[in-house]
Amino acid sequence: MTGFFKSISFKMTKPRGGILLYRFNNSQLEVLIAHPGGPFYAKKDLGVWDIPKGTIEAGEELFNGAIREFEEEIGFVPDGDFFELGNIKNNVPTQPNLLPY
Repeated sequence: MTGFFKSISFKMTKPRGGILLYRFNNSQLEVLIAHPGGPFYAKKDLGVWDIPKGTIEAGEELFNGAIREFEEEIGFVPDGDFFELGNIKNNVPTQPNLLPY
């Protein structure tokens, strides 16, 4: 598996980082997405999927934070050739976890 590096920042919150893990299976692109946890998503099982991501700690390098968050949420350390996909800024303060793609 090869990982993409993605940095995400929000206008009203701390920087967040995540990994978009992908592979090709019989020429079909497959990506790893996860169902968010926590009380906000407790009763929102349908249609709520996202890349594994989380808050980058103060002083932490963005890439290292993204790897740490991936491991915390998925349970293993991703490996492969990483490259940055860029930044996404969410300017909807009432929906801090909704990313405009």
